[in-house]
Amino acid sequence: IYNALLQLCARAGEKNQAETLFAEMKTAGIAPDVVTYTVMMKMYGASKVKQVERLFQALRDAGIQPDKAVYSVLISTFSAARQ
Repeated sequence: IYNALLQLCARAGEKNQAETLFAEMKTAGIAPDVVTYTVMMKMYGASKVKQVERLFQALRDAGIQPDKAVYSVLISTFSAARQ
């Protein structure tokens, strides 16, 4: 349910609400998964490259294997940030 809510917030441009949900999720003891991290990284995109890097590191620290979607978001983020 959290992933669906995060996706809705991200699509609506509600970054603050998404950040609140992300924090609530972790506080409730629900571990973010690869989809959670992908949604959050995509939401930040090139506007917050450092936050994307921190989320990617958190994903790796949690022992989650990055998938194609994660790498696609990273490539898009860094490509857009260079422009």
